[in-house]
Amino acid sequence: MERKILMTICIIGMISGAASVIFTAIAKQYTGSIFYLILFFINTLGFYAAKEEK
Repeated sequence: MERKILMTICIIGMISGAASVIFTAIAKQYTGSIFYLILFFINTLGFYAAKEEK
């Protein structure tokens, strides 16, 4: 159950991170875009770590 909760949180983080990357890139705030891109990858790694957990 805890694994599914963590996976759901990571999916929400990935979606919001991707949206933030797009909006900051449109606003030409590239340092913010890089920051949100890093957060997106952290959420992706968290998702796959939770998925592989048994």
